[in-house]
Amino acid sequence: MEESHIARDPAHLIVWKESSEILGHAIWHESNTEEHVKGDPRDEDDRKILRTLVAPGKEFVELHEVWLKTEYRGKGYGARFFEFFEHFISKKDHDTIVYYADQPAALAICRNRGYREAFGVEAAGRPVYVFSLSLKDRPKIPITIEDYDSRWPGIYESEKERIVRALGDSMVAIEHVGSTAVPRLGAKPIIDIMAAVRELSDIDKCVGPLQIIGYWKDPKFDLGWSLFLKGPPKLYGGAAFHLHLVQHGSDVWERHLLFRDFLRSHPEKAQEYHRLKKELASRYVHDREAYTEAKASFVRSVEELARRQKTE
Repeated sequence: MEESHIARDPAHLIVWKESSEILGHAIWHESNTEEHVKGDPRDEDDRKILRTLVAPGKEFVELHEVWLKTEYRGKGYGARFFEFFEHFISKKDHDTIVYYADQPAALAICRNRGYREAFGVEAAGRPVYVFSLSLKDRPKIPITIEDYDSRWPGIYESEKERIVRALGDSMVAIEHVGSTAVPRLGAKPIIDIMAAVRELSDIDKCVGPLQIIGYWKDPKFDLGWSLFLKGPPKLYGGAAFHLHLVQHGSDVWERHLLFRDFLRSHPEKAQEYHRLKKELASRYVHDREAYTEAKASFVRSVEELARRQKTE
């Protein structure tokens, strides 16, 4: 393990755990075609390869080391890690990954996932391949509305326990919201969780504990509360997680609960919503922003119905 690198920047160490057992780890850092890190220039052969593979002067994320315990090798964990890492890095606003590999399993994973490759680096007398992936050029994942899955409430309860343990007294309430919280309503396989803090300023002290259990804060999200992401679905029993940290009793807290509870008590409206989502998903196959905007009027109308019913 690169202990000196970890000591300088432990935030760039990823430790993969299931339950309490460590399966492996990875190290990554920001880099570019000219320097490994600031002040540490690459040799000329390395620069030539990277200038051809990515672009002269290009900044990227270098995946420095991926290691799995022996008993977990050859069982698909490596491919699952790469899927996670690509998702993780894309949410941090990086667009290119570079990885140096010489092990057959790693070569196969990179080739199967569409990485570009170059050859010509020698390390300890062994040939090393250089792989790169442009995250912007990845095929877009289509919007998929799945039929209701009876496992979703249980998946939420298990994740709720992790969040409660992680946040402790920083959190004052937690709820399962969104479509996966409504029986018999089809949805994207994303468990929406809403957790409440006393004040929005309390969110800052939640970031570290949430990172430990696999969440990262979406830097692009700016709707008056904070969104934390955990995924992709293949790593977590078939579902990803969106954790919304909001102020307790705020308008967004009340709206999410009104919408969920109305659909729970009005199954015909829930099925109308299901049909609308299926139709919009087929219309806006890869455009998630357009899909979300197109169903906003339905969501607002249900919230208004729920408010009127509550005051009657």
